[in-house]
Amino acid sequence: MTYVFLAEGFEEIEALTVVDLCRRAGLDVKTVSITADALVNGSAVCQGYTLALCLLCREVGIPCYGVSVDGQMSTGENIRHIWNVVQVDGEWYQVDITYDDPVPNMIGLATHEFLLISDETLLEEPTHAV
Repeated sequence: MTYVFLAEGFEEIEALTVVDLCRRAGLDVKTVSITADALVNGSAVCQGYTLALCLLCREVGIPCYGVSVDGQMSTGENIRHIWNVVQVDGEWYQVDITYDDPVPNMIGLATHEFLLISDETLLEEPTHAV
């Protein structure tokens, strides 16, 4: 049994990416609600999402790394962004949980648009361009 811990303020819908990834790897997954700062404090930027996914993936034996690049928003603002690459069934995929979590926080509107996608698909988004 694999447990995904949800900290106070962390919506269950936001954990579905991690849960889905683990289940695709054949793991039996259960979500557990916790309080305080055990995994995340309910608020994170891309680095927090990336580190949390790496921690959970490595705990269950899924190879996972962070990728960071300098990019540009559609407004022209320069930014640095980080996301994950994970290996599932011998293939490497891109995962950007940050981009799947709506801002402002909108319960039930998290997506899987950036879950287990190809390099080419991810690089179509300007902030991921290398």
